[in-house]
Amino acid sequence: MKNTGLRRHLMKTVAGVCLLAGGVVVNTAYAWGPDTYGVEMLEIREVAPRPVMKVSTTDGQEYDTASDYNLIYKVESKAQCKKFNHLQLAKIHIYPKNPQSTSDALGTKTYIKKKTLNKRTISTSWLAASIAVKPNNDLKDHAIKACNEELNKRISNGQNKFDILKTGFNVTMSKVTHHQFNLQCGGLSGDLAGASWTAKNDHPVTVRCGSFMPKEVSVDVARLPSFKLISASVSMSQTNYKGLCPAKLPVKAKITSTDFGGKFQYRFLEDGKPANGWKTKTVAKGKTVTQLAHTLVIKETSNTPDQGTPGSQGGIQSQGGAQALPQMQEVPTRRVSVQIKRGNRQIANFKEFQATCKKIKQATFVGPQTATLALPDLMSRTGITIGTTSSAWGGSMTVKKEDAIATTPRGCKFRFKYDVRNIGDANAIANHRLRGKGDAPLHTATNFAVDKKASRTVSGHIMLKAGTYMVKASLDDTKKVVEKNENNNKYSVFIKVDEDCGGQTSSPRPTGSTPRPQKPTGPQ
Repeated sequence: MKNTGLRRHLMKTVAGVCLLAGGVVVNTAYAWGPDTYGVEMLEIREVAPRPVMKVSTTDGQEYDTASDYNLIYKVESKAQCKKFNHLQLAKIHIYPKNPQSTSDALGTKTYIKKKTLNKRTISTSWLAASIAVKPNNDLKDHAIKACNEELNKRISNGQNKFDILKTGFNVTMSKVTHHQFNLQCGGLSGDLAGASWTAKNDHPVTVRCGSFMPKEVSVDVARLPSFKLISASVSMSQTNYKGLCPAKLPVKAKITSTDFGGKFQYRFLEDGKPANGWKTKTVAKGKTVTQLAHTLVIKETSNTPDQGTPGSQGGIQSQGGAQALPQMQEVPTRRVSVQIKRGNRQIANFKEFQATCKKIKQATFVGPQTATLALPDLMSRTGITIGTTSSAWGGSMTVKKEDAIATTPRGCKFRFKYDVRNIGDANAIANHRLRGKGDAPLHTATNFAVDKKASRTVSGHIMLKAGTYMVKASLDDTKKVVEKNENNNKYSVFIKVDEDCGGQTSSPRPTGSTPRPQKPTGPQ
């Protein structure tokens, strides 16, 4: 059975599902190009069997060891450039969750790594490929955690732990890795730069949580250990913090043990680095649960626009030379862990979290005291109205030609309005800007004043071209105002403008032609 991921067009996400003979459902990631330049086809799909990682338990208490054997990722793909293009690059990567660059690839299959004149086809039929991946520590940790979570879930549902471990079980990790096909097609002349397309899907991993049978041995009761560690877990009250810094986030670790009483050593780690040295904890006799505390100190962070996908120079360009829109960099996922040891036995657990904060500026006055400035805080709440149509921020709307107040060769002219609220403690004067297709400026409200705890409406006229794209609002666009919260100034709405409005910069497409592919946003 072939089980493939989401099928999508690079300009627009499409769920393409077809029922094959025998009831097999296939979803395939694919990309199309224009009529004569770019990508003729680009498709990739997962092929059974899935990669398998083995996890075992050394003492029958919990799963603690993941195998180092290679994971085998199987895919099928098709790839071909248009008739006036040749292949410049064709690679299949296996990536972990949230990769930052091509160096994060766990494995790679290379078909073409440099421009190849007069060759434009990898394969027009499904071409099978296998990629061997050596599991890193992060994949191992996820696999061990998945086995223990499923084991505890089954025990909570009333199953006997011994019966579960006697046979073992399988569990699926759905979103820890994905496969991605990167294709680059260029002109026939050697000096023409290529244009890149990407197709990708999640690639699940099967975790085989092994069986365990205790050995039958004669036991000298007098030599049994008096104290034994059983399990560890980590919890946080806030796993997605946004606000002022420095911030202190509390972390708790819960340790379970036998009730004989004894001692163990522990330490906390932040992103894999020890936050403190080993400490000793004494557990009283009769006590089976011990709580440990740790405090994460979050310092100033920043989110800056990503100027292109990992491994690219300033973003991928289309064949017409248009620059891909900058994407907001994802907030990195961090990890806090606890390690427990007693003698030769060690157990560990972790919790993933995200945190962003900004340091508040202070003013120093002559005298013995330092006072914190009262700061404004600009945001928008009710959304935007264009013509007679309104939408909340983050939503979508259709704008029709009949709602326009004027029609020109450059597009349709509409009235608009949106609210600006100051929920802070000081007045603010700032510049607010609307941007449209290709981040082109649509309207700027200059030196727009909003008193503290008040709101005002920005309104005027904007010229919109036909098409489907984002309209974005940027409050305090020039960053001239220091605010209490700098992370609530960006808003957007997805709009579809009536094609009768015109204003397109390129010649219109023939009816029924293939849409132009979206530029990739993933790692190259």
